[in-house]
Amino acid sequence: MIALSSLHELYSAKNLVEQLKVSQPSAYNKLLDVISLTRQMQINYQGFGTLLMDENEKQSFYGNIHIRDSVLQIFYGEVDRLKNDSNFEDVKLLFSTYKEIGYTTLCKLILGESPESLKGVHQGNSTLK
Repeated sequence: MIALSSLHELYSAKNLVEQLKVSQPSAYNKLLDVISLTRQMQINYQGFGTLLMDENEKQSFYGNIHIRDSVLQIFYGEVDRLKNDSNFEDVKLLFSTYKEIGYTTLCKLILGESPESLKGVHQGNSTLK
């Protein structure tokens, strides 16, 4: 699924991420940890999002066919740890509210990418000479 989003939607999502960070730091930190693990294991973010939201069963590799089952079990354990957090409903609300911008885009926002970089908007004050 290709998700096209406006800069306004990205800022709105970023604001909700910041609210989660402040109001539910434990759930936010678990989310950040598991998204970082997703990146480090080269698992695609869309697959992580669908797993998080119970939209499909556990897939065998989520885009990285070289991951051993024993390592995947660690990943699944971290996802389950996040789902078992007492404030997981706030995480789920974030992902369901902004599903249309795409789980990949949402994960990148959570990791700290700016809305402008996600939209390909140039930042800075460079001048043409």
